[in-house]
Amino acid sequence: MPFLSFTNQEFLDQNAVRAYPLSEQATRKPVAAGDSSYRLPDNLLVACKIAITASPTDVDVTKFYVRKITPYGTGVSIVFAHGDTDIAQVTVKNDSQVNHTHLLNPLNDFHNLSGHVTIGSLAQCMETLGDFTFDLTGTNLDADCIQYSPQVVTSITVTSNGHKYPPIYGDINLVAGDNVTIAAAANDGRTTLTISRSMPETEDDCDCIKTISGIPPDASGNIDIKSDSACVDITASAATLTISENCCQPCCGCEELATIVEQFRLLQATAGDVDAYIQRLELQMQYLSTYVSTLSVQKKQDV
Repeated sequence: MPFLSFTNQEFLDQNAVRAYPLSEQATRKPVAAGDSSYRLPDNLLVACKIAITASPTDVDVTKFYVRKITPYGTGVSIVFAHGDTDIAQVTVKNDSQVNHTHLLNPLNDFHNLSGHVTIGSLAQCMETLGDFTFDLTGTNLDADCIQYSPQVVTSITVTSNGHKYPPIYGDINLVAGDNVTIAAAANDGRTTLTISRSMPETEDDCDCIKTISGIPPDASGNIDIKSDSACVDITASAATLTISENCCQPCCGCEELATIVEQFRLLQATAGDVDAYIQRLELQMQYLSTYVSTLSVQKKQDV
């Protein structure tokens, strides 16, 4: 009696001999004119998963299909579509890998699409090269391949003064800072956060500088303080505005000034000596004048 053995096939192996991930009704035939005998190999696509942030009422699950397959010399390009819109694309190199999974590249920003496709084998597909275009009846994806995800905020990224901070996850509390208000309102199932600048009701309630030397600010509340001279510097720090004159600086210090004062004192003392000398010289000149006059009188008498 012959011995019979049974081998349980894995999920991907089973898909290699049936339509899935295409629907059971998919003809796998292209719509373009040409070889009418061409049929998409069952072992090309063995698994597919597409996730979108939408609800079944927003996106019809029956409209997803493979729109175009292009086998070329070193691989194959596959384009997925929903209705008339291309939504994802993947390029697979012909490296003889079996049951290899590839990430989908989203196209046209279709509901934050993400997903992957598993290629069973490229051998049979690469036997006929060219562009093969399909419609919904030829390559309609099974509804099980489409995953709807609720539209949620997965993270918040803060950018301030040109610096982008890492994403924040989990429970996040938005706290209003100074002169800021945050209001939440629900409308048609959507919650809207409004962040506004909070200002006093009247100018008198504002604890701030209203004018400088009678000059009011501009429409944005700013007053520019500028220097029109290279000798005047204006620097700002925390709650401080410093105006400096940088041209007229002391030319000498205390030690130099002490030396100059000492020289002035010596000069003053020397001036006193000169004054006394002048007085003595004037007195001698008076004596000399008197003596000359006396000699002149005597000479006249002798004559």
